[in-house]
Amino acid sequence: MGDACSTSPKKVSPKKPVHDARLEEALKRSMASEDPVKEEPKVIKGEFSNKKLPSGIIRAVSVANQFQNPVVDKLSEKHETCKATCGYFCTAVARILATKDLQTKTKSDIESIIEYLTDIANLEPLLDEAMKFTMTDRFGYCDSIKDTMTASDRAAYLRDWVANYEISDFIQHLPATEFPIAFLRHNQTPDLPDAKHVERLQIVREEVPFGEDPPFLIELFHPRSLFVSSKKQLLEECEARSIEPKSIVWVVDLNGHFDVAVAAPLVDDADVIFFDSMKSSCCENIAAKELLELL
Repeated sequence: MGDACSTSPKKVSPKKPVHDARLEEALKRSMASEDPVKEEPKVIKGEFSNKKLPSGIIRAVSVANQFQNPVVDKLSEKHETCKATCGYFCTAVARILATKDLQTKTKSDIESIIEYLTDIANLEPLLDEAMKFTMTDRFGYCDSIKDTMTASDRAAYLRDWVANYEISDFIQHLPATEFPIAFLRHNQTPDLPDAKHVERLQIVREEVPFGEDPPFLIELFHPRSLFVSSKKQLLEECEARSIEPKSIVWVVDLNGHFDVAVAAPLVDDADVIFFDSMKSSCCENIAAKELLELL
């Protein structure tokens, strides 16, 4: 499994109990630099990083921080989740952004949305809902194999990072949003040897058929569809669904952290804006470059 912020999205590789040291290790591993060229795009309120790549400019802004946050800690304790909660933050932020016609917003509008997302009170009910959904499934799975699962295995499974398939299941479970949510996922087929429990079954069923070569997969919802990441296929899928590609709100698997990203509004000089819950190196991640090329 893998939870974003300190977890690797459903990445089979990070299938282990969460410890501070492992969180740091996962972050280092997940942030693969593209050695981008520095530049000075216009600054927007809440921005903490920006990078210029050959394919465009990426801007990163902060939302409420998932760590050292009493509200998040209380929710994690209530639902018995791991301390790394980016797997829940990404769906909460995406759901809010998916109610906004971001392409028509002014800079002031965008800054107001960012300010709204920094207030944990606005995210709390959505985090609570996502945690309840995922942990209900986890407890149910543990109960279904209670005769063969040891107490230590149960504890580790319940506290593991959020996995890709869990994020996917939750998004598909939700009513369709005004503007579509998509999921840019790392292909976890190479991680299969380390996968366990439901995650292993999901990788075998959903990702192994693609083989190990494609590094990224795209998932759309309502109806659910998973395919190799390519601009051509994305455009074909969007046309079939009557979707404007730049209207999509993206949950992004950074292979050690989960974020949300959107095509930047016309008033912004950037091409993509990432909404991040821990001030990560998302702008330098290979998934950010992939998203730029898709948009």
